[in-house]
Amino acid sequence: MSTDQHFLIVPASGLGSRMKSNTPKQYLKLSNGLSVLDQTLKTLLSIDQIKGCVVAIAKNDTQFEQSEFFNHSKLLATTIGGKERFHSVISALNTLKPFAKDNDWVLVHDAARPCVKASDVINLIDQLNNHPTGGLLATRIVDTIKQANNIQIESTLDRSNLWQAQTPQMYRFGVLSKALDNIIQNDLNITDEASSIEALGLESILVEGSKSNLKITTSEDLDLANFYLESNNYMNIKTGLGQDSHAFDTANSRPLILGGVKFDHPQGLRGNSDADVILHSLTNAVSSITGQNILGAKADALCQQGIIDSVEYLKLALNDLNDWHIEHIAISIECLTPKISPKIAALKANIAKLMNTQINNIGITATTGEGLTAFGRGEGIQVLSIITVSKT
Repeated sequence: MSTDQHFLIVPASGLGSRMKSNTPKQYLKLSNGLSVLDQTLKTLLSIDQIKGCVVAIAKNDTQFEQSEFFNHSKLLATTIGGKERFHSVISALNTLKPFAKDNDWVLVHDAARPCVKASDVINLIDQLNNHPTGGLLATRIVDTIKQANNIQIESTLDRSNLWQAQTPQMYRFGVLSKALDNIIQNDLNITDEASSIEALGLESILVEGSKSNLKITTSEDLDLANFYLESNNYMNIKTGLGQDSHAFDTANSRPLILGGVKFDHPQGLRGNSDADVILHSLTNAVSSITGQNILGAKADALCQQGIIDSVEYLKLALNDLNDWHIEHIAISIECLTPKISPKIAALKANIAKLMNTQINNIGITATTGEGLTAFGRGEGIQVLSIITVSKT
């Protein structure tokens, strides 16, 4: 089995002058609320095979630090882009040197292609797994293509062997570095990585992608991207429901921990673990999505090893999500004590960190339920959680 790693480079330092907008096109908002760049990163960083990413940004860029992916665990670094696209890629390759070996793979993807499908990228990775050089996503040309002198037609081209290049373009780290060095040394001008490989006389493989993987250049392209993103055929969504409840431990003195946050309360909850009822509920919600139960035999086995921190159970569940991306988390807590409201901000912050999502993706409510249940009467705590995930 190959041990070669896959790294992502996203050139995102362009100004997008053809958009006729004061905002660089990678930071324009899509109809789903994400920027073009964030939608791109959301899809690509969800792919398990991609182990790290470098984003090339403009020298005076102050917007990327506002991105929800600025602190993503796979973002190794940002780097300053150059005058041309290939200068930005070279800068990113230099930044990757401490992480990548010559035989590792680098996927270079346009920031302005937010509709790329994870399934297409995974297919690209699989198809090129044993190739010595690499290749790229592309689509076959189906329209009639005219060769022209200005607006005067000169000839009709044979389209049978014509393809439209897309990204990602995926090449061995050492090969791509050498190819781009050759471009600099010979003062060549290229518009994609495949052209640099061609200039060295090396082979590239075309892997058929999807026409929805368009590059946003004009406002019309932005409208079309929104259409693709809103299409039911583009995004898969799942929802998971989790519940857990624990009684207060009146016989033993133990801390009360909820959502990984310690509460000042005279009693903890009864259980073999730390009895963190919020994290247990979240673990069950994830399990209802993946079909892999954690609370039960797996959690019991950890308890027997002395591992009672519920964070570890949640981590096991999250590992099974693979390329599903968390869109929203809703948590409803029923109890008389302790008071939940003063700790909601701390709960959101810790849960966001544990689940690798943003604080504004989390909603927490609390109720006594008018004292109609044992939880509302102060005998314990019940938590219901709903998690929504998506995959492109």
